[in-house]
Amino acid sequence: MQWYAAYLSAYVWCGLFLGRKIWRVIKARRENRYAHNDRLTQLVRQYKPVGWKDWLALFVIPAAVLLGLVVSGKVWMPTFTYFVALGFGITSMLPMSLIYATSGFPMQIGTFNELVYGCKRAPSYPLTVLIARYA
Repeated sequence: MQWYAAYLSAYVWCGLFLGRKIWRVIKARRENRYAHNDRLTQLVRQYKPVGWKDWLALFVIPAAVLLGLVVSGKVWMPTFTYFVALGFGITSMLPMSLIYATSGFPMQIGTFNELVYGCKRAPSYPLTVLIARYA
């Protein structure tokens, strides 16, 4: 049950300790001004920013490839599990990465992967049964 506490603590930690900073960055972006003015940020501003099309391509291409692998049966897990894992990954990426970036502490959440794979315990999914058996 430690994985549940890890996710919950990440959201609470971001809300309590980084809430004001995140809100300042959001306000600065809405007003088209810079939120940070330190030396590293000034050096980075010299380069051309990455556009939204590039960020979208970096998300869509791997997601489509993984979806193709899941639908074709190359990965032994149900299709709905892919969407659950994708949604959960999207919502948990920001708090986990902020904690790691500010404190250097990696969150131990490896158990959740076994729970996602073990959603459908069927004989046609040998990897799922193997993972569920040893989890």
